[in-house]
Amino acid sequence: MEVKAFAKNIKGSPRKARIVADVVRGQNALYAVEALRFMPKAAAHTVRKAIESAIANAVHNHNMQADALSVTKIMIDPGMTYKRMIPQSRGRGRMIIKRTSNITVWVGTKGAQVAEVAKEPVKTKAAKAETKTKTKTKKTAAKPKAAAKTKKTTKAKA
Repeated sequence: MEVKAFAKNIKGSPRKARIVADVVRGQNALYAVEALRFMPKAAAHTVRKAIESAIANAVHNHNMQADALSVTKIMIDPGMTYKRMIPQSRGRGRMIIKRTSNITVWVGTKGAQVAEVAKEPVKTKAAKAETKTKTKTKKTAAKPKAAAKTKKTTKAKA
């Protein structure tokens, strides 16, 4: 089972926050929180708070164990963009763009990460033998036709 948490319109660009998110993606949730606590990036604080919120949601709302949780998915998307003006020479103005981020974190147990693998049907020895005989009959039927074509082309050239 996966539980998610959001942090919307967080100050800081998504590009800088994705660097921090790549470090903790797929790790144990409590280990990720401790790793982000000592990371020297400004975005580490907000990503850490989003992961802590997701852990709290899982523990209090779904009765999951915090030790068993891991960060299964984390997405950093662009949020609102604030536009400000700074005066320039000759009465002009230059735009200042202040970017924000939307952080979405999914935490879950290790069993939730395992994807179902499509299994091929198991073939018995008799079924394998039938497929071999079918392929042999097709190959033998195709060989005389190919040989006949090569003889005709040699006669046409002569």
